[in-house]
Amino acid sequence: MDSSISRLGPVFTDSNGAVDAAKAGLGVALVRRSFVASLIEEGLLIVPFEQGMKSSLAYYLVYPAVSLEQPHIAAFHRWLTAIARQ
Repeated sequence: MDSSISRLGPVFTDSNGAVDAAKAGLGVALVRRSFVASLIEEGLLIVPFEQGMKSSLAYYLVYPAVSLEQPHIAAFHRWLTAIARQ
């Protein structure tokens, strides 16, 4: 790790680490609100300011079409689609 970067504070490779640090009171995590909505509702995290930011980034769920015949895959697809609409 570049020492000039590490002196600025922790560096996380994914949102989970940043959220865990925020839950522990170690700072602020900039993540999608839908990712932490349940933690906010439970009072484990707060939203320090209401200004949001739209992102042009997108995620894609890809799988063979036949996979939707499997109940657990179909359930995951429904759940993910519902979360994405929030």
